[in-house]
Amino acid sequence: MTRKRTAGVLVAVGAAVAVAGCGSDKPPGAPGSPEKPLVAQMPAASDTHVTREPGASKDGSNEAKPGYQGLLKQQPRRPKTRFTPCSLVTQAEARAIVGEPVREPVEAPQGPTCVYRTEKGSEMITLAVQAADFKRAKGRLQQPTRVGIHSRTGVCGQFGQPMLYVPISQGRMLTVAAPCAVAKQFASTAVKQLDR
Repeated sequence: MTRKRTAGVLVAVGAAVAVAGCGSDKPPGAPGSPEKPLVAQMPAASDTHVTREPGASKDGSNEAKPGYQGLLKQQPRRPKTRFTPCSLVTQAEARAIVGEPVREPVEAPQGPTCVYRTEKGSEMITLAVQAADFKRAKGRLQQPTRVGIHSRTGVCGQFGQPMLYVPISQGRMLTVAAPCAVAKQFASTAVKQLDR
């Protein structure tokens, strides 16, 4: 092989290698490449700024959800503040509204929200008082229907599930997740407590 031909072959091989590397400015096996994709890491459990979903384990994973009974055990016997959403509708009042035995209500930390569940587990109702813009929230409801709750006008509709929103004082909103007929009764009982 002549020198010219050898040089031409080397140039062609070099060009082929350069073209094969086009489209990726990362060397093979670099973090973020197909050979070595980036993987998210969970924050350390000692990170005090980490927020967790209700029922998530302390490391932020959802592997060890305590379920209803676990939430019940985590519920404080004496709330840190006077207000708790579970004080708006008692277990006995929830039983009368639903028409069947109801388990002890559980306060979930987000919201906070009170969770009511029938003993058979066939029905679950949630009730929360949230800092939210009522007009904006009701605009997101599908099939909205106005409902009277004492001196207030609330709105029933669908937002992934049946919801009732009722405006209350200081830019807050009462939210009940349940079919409208049941939600109206929960809201009516809760509003009586809020108006005291």
